[in-house]
Amino acid sequence: VEVDTYTANLNHNDRAILEGSNYGFVKVNCKKGTDKIVSAAIVHENAGEMIPALTLAVQFNIPLGAHGLGQVILSYPTVAEGIGGCAFQYKMKHWKRLEN
Repeated sequence: VEVDTYTANLNHNDRAILEGSNYGFVKVNCKKGTDKIVSAAIVHENAGEMIPALTLAVQFNIPLGAHGLGQVILSYPTVAEGIGGCAFQYKMKHWKRLEN
């Protein structure tokens, strides 16, 4: 399966900085040209707290884009904002400019 990959590095994540663990990343792979999540990887000491959100998304076909995880409001500051960072990358790639 060909994929588009969206990666959020945690080195600028405010919660990770506060906890002194601002390393690692969240990576979400979507089926090429879509926002259907086919796999993900999280490298961080709190990965176990973020994996359930992505597991639910894969299991119940919740997309990464604006009508899925991209619409979720995440509490601040949390390391889970890395998931939101991937969703934001997807939205930025697929937003269309409106012409007057």
